[in-house]
Amino acid sequence: MERLVLKINMTLFQSTVMLNKHASGRVSSTKSHAKLSAVDSAYRDELDRVGKAQYGAKRRRDQARVRRLRSRVVDGPAIGSGIGRDVYSLPSDVITDPTYESYVIKFASSDPRDTFGQARNGRMQNRTEARIWKQTRCELLVPVVDADPRGYWLVMPAGERIPTEMRAVEQFTEQLIAQCELESLGTDIIEQDIVSLDGTPKLCDYGYNPENR
Repeated sequence: MERLVLKINMTLFQSTVMLNKHASGRVSSTKSHAKLSAVDSAYRDELDRVGKAQYGAKRRRDQARVRRLRSRVVDGPAIGSGIGRDVYSLPSDVITDPTYESYVIKFASSDPRDTFGQARNGRMQNRTEARIWKQTRCELLVPVVDADPRGYWLVMPAGERIPTEMRAVEQFTEQLIAQCELESLGTDIIEQDIVSLDGTPKLCDYGYNPENR
């Protein structure tokens, strides 16, 4: 049964990629002009305070303070973590006129030893992600709803994980480069970076740019 489900998911994933490719009609950037929701202004102010404070606490490796600070704006533990960022579910009542069912927030963190370079710094990744979305509005990217210009936090819709194989990732990457003109992203996409949003595969992690030194 598990193999059957995986096969069905892969078929849906590859079919959607092909549909997107045919719908575009040509190799160019496809822009999304849908109206996006916004983060409640009072909650946003609190995010600004917590975002900077938790980044400093994380830099000092004060994990207890990091947890206390983040608990002021999110519930529960992180639902995902990577180099430079921790992802949490966003409370359902802080988005005005929500367009999607649920949202996530990415908190930036630093690497005290700078092991992975500036490009992997969480603030750099959040700023890069916000800039790419603003410049391209490509339909293959999960949209950025709101972001701190300093890079301490970023909000986007929550997508559904899609079981994928490397060949499907390669096909998606090729389409992403062609339609969104984002060659720099092609070297860093892995299976869990691709999610389903509105029934379409999209990239949810595009903040890493090797040119950021």
